[in-house]
Amino acid sequence: MLACGRGLVYAEHPTELGPDNRKAPVLVLGYAGMGRSLFSAVDDTWRWRFYTAGQVFNNYWVQQLRWLSRSKKLGQRTATLTTDRPQYDVARDNLVKITLRILDLEKLQQLADQVSVEIEDETGAVVRREKLIRVEASPEEYTGSFQADKIGSFRARVAPLTPGMKELTRPFEIAAPQLELNEPALDRVKLTQLAANAEAPGAVVEYAEARQKLPAMITSLARNVDVVNPRPVWDAPLALVVFVLLITLEWVLRKVFGML
Repeated sequence: MLACGRGLVYAEHPTELGPDNRKAPVLVLGYAGMGRSLFSAVDDTWRWRFYTAGQVFNNYWVQQLRWLSRSKKLGQRTATLTTDRPQYDVARDNLVKITLRILDLEKLQQLADQVSVEIEDETGAVVRREKLIRVEASPEEYTGSFQADKIGSFRARVAPLTPGMKELTRPFEIAAPQLELNEPALDRVKLTQLAANAEAPGAVVEYAEARQKLPAMITSLARNVDVVNPRPVWDAPLALVVFVLLITLEWVLRKVFGML
């Protein structure tokens, strides 16, 4: 993909040259006034219909028409920020995937290959910063991911990237695991084993003795799940106070012993 004026060249002729001695563009996407424009120098796409029953031909033109009308359908939005799901399980879902899609081709040309995204907690404090990398096969998309290792409600935020673009936000949640809901179906195997471990197959436990006998007959399936919830302390008030006290103590000792 090459920049050419206000357009992007997506395909070039392998041998023919243009007036500027560069390879002649074959497919160019750009802007004309307030709308999108497309230049296609291929005049025999109709031949594709003979070999693929029209599938390639239809995909080629339908996708181009959708791209040309996308800004109108999306209400003139220039970009979107999404996550692959609204809620994550800290024990089951390892990664939170964030996707930034630039819909304005003119602004896309002004962006670098990396975009910064901030993750904020419920209080609005920034808990981490990540990089979104441009997807080579889809230049208008930036993606990135990070480990879902902290429980709570969060918001991904991308600051305005260029003049005229608005701030983009996307809320999501990371919840504690609910292991008891993972397999709510009846476990006949466990029930059969429980019956076999009774004092006698088919034995009946009296209600008065159930409290003493049943716990020993039921095998616990409980397990511990470690939930890491790190808390940075380098910018905590206590750390600042300790640092100032140490610096002051060092200065006093140097003053007393004539080391200044």
